[in-house]
Amino acid sequence: MENTGFNISTIHIRKNADVGEKKLILFLIVINLLMTVPLGVYLNLWLDELYSLTTSRLDLASTIHQSIFFELQPPLYFILLNLWLRVNDSIIWARLLSIIFIVITISITFDLSKRYIPNISSVGMVALVALNPFTIYAAIEARPPALGILLSALVLLKFFDGFLTSKPKKQSRALYVIFATCALYTQYYLGFLLVAHALTLFWLKKWNALKSYIFGLSIVGLLLLPILFYIPSQIITHTQNIGIDINNHIHNSSLISSLDISTERLTYFIAPPNALSSLMRKLLRVSVVLILIVTFVKKYRKMTEIQVSIWISALVPTLLCIPLYFLVGDQLMSPRHLVVLFLPTLLLWCWVLSNFNFFFSSLNSILIFSFSFLYLFTTYFNYRSLAKPGDWKRVASYLEKTELPQQPIVVFNGSLAPLLQYYYSGINTIAPIPKERYFQDLQAYRPINEQEIRSLFSCLPTINRSNGLIFLVNDSYLENPDLVNKDLEKELKLKRSNISTSDYNLINLEKFIKQNYLTLTQKDFLLTRVRLLRLKSKIISPFSSRSCR
Repeated sequence: MENTGFNISTIHIRKNADVGEKKLILFLIVINLLMTVPLGVYLNLWLDELYSLTTSRLDLASTIHQSIFFELQPPLYFILLNLWLRVNDSIIWARLLSIIFIVITISITFDLSKRYIPNISSVGMVALVALNPFTIYAAIEARPPALGILLSALVLLKFFDGFLTSKPKKQSRALYVIFATCALYTQYYLGFLLVAHALTLFWLKKWNALKSYIFGLSIVGLLLLPILFYIPSQIITHTQNIGIDINNHIHNSSLISSLDISTERLTYFIAPPNALSSLMRKLLRVSVVLILIVTFVKKYRKMTEIQVSIWISALVPTLLCIPLYFLVGDQLMSPRHLVVLFLPTLLLWCWVLSNFNFFFSSLNSILIFSFSFLYLFTTYFNYRSLAKPGDWKRVASYLEKTELPQQPIVVFNGSLAPLLQYYYSGINTIAPIPKERYFQDLQAYRPINEQEIRSLFSCLPTINRSNGLIFLVNDSYLENPDLVNKDLEKELKLKRSNISTSDYNLINLEKFIKQNYLTLTQKDFLLTRVRLLRLKSKIISPFSSRSCR
């Protein structure tokens, strides 16, 4: 393996030559802002963002407690959001913080590209980050992913300056420890990148650098102690809330399914599949994986230390997704959970594209332009309805236009009621079912059988004074539609499948509605359904039911 290190003079030359590139970087930042700012202002609040606002509007100590025990996440993002919301506590202002994180990330990407891929224009890498649909998503989301992306960029940058260069800087090593600690206090999976960096130094036989790295990592471990012991209970609670029986999941999972999920996540950030058909998604994923394999085989023996670092930083987190899948299932492995893969995979892809110049000199530029176009089209596809999950602005507007007096609005599950209340200013009462304190007690997210749904409906005085007419607003998304016609209780006893709590509750709701109500009107929004229902007959008298006391 060629051990060329990194030529500092390369940066000096490029700094003198990159005036035009820097203008293009600024142009890409402006393009990013032209997408993220209008979307951040217009799009409706959705459930996860409501969690963020509810958690971060508390006093600082309560925010930390809520982030650990309710959000089930490390607290750094929520602490920063808590301080940020003291200026203005609106959702638009909350999203602005994420937009700022992404703008800083785009600026850092310029430096990342110059260090890790000095043989191509920095504009290519910046374009793939600035225009990437996941970057747009993170920027307009009042959640931790934007901060996670920023911290992963800083960790990559300081790893290079502190450990990979021929003249490592002590200051960079100290900053690496700080940023690594902040990363773990933002999202636990970012620790995969720290593992990858340790393996990089081991593979390259940089023993002195590895000793310093292990020492720094021990400091990170000590700084993580205040929340370290909460992590197992957070994982258990997370999986219980989404209806995963860990033992059953491990028994039913296969290595093939874990590899499928891992490769899908590896290629997701390179070629987001949202706007493509199922067949095109598979073809695109296979194509990307084959290109990576061919390039690796062709270039392996000629790789520099920097290029080895790029490969390990992308592949090690991907491989760690395999045991992660067996531990937590795919629902806690969505792209927003795996921001640790975002920049490493894009760095890897840019390096791969830089090797396509052997066909003709401008081919990699054409490929980067093509991917940028795909990214812009995917962003349009993702937000063509101008709504986030729930579409609560339009739901509230629809109810206000169609409702009559004494038509209470029942919201199932009750955690969605505050989202409707945020936009609704109509004449009827909003009645959440069930009424548990969703933002204080995770036990509120529990399975509810059909009999309990009957009892909950009958216990609402607003329903019993409604002359039999009610609006029902509920989540319309089923994770496993095949369960609709099955006996859920039998499925649970036999443990044939992992039935999520949301699916279990929604299917039982539909059975209850079909038996007891006539649907007069129905309107579907983005993952939300609104129905005007007429009661067939009295369910039970709420005032004589002990369950209503």
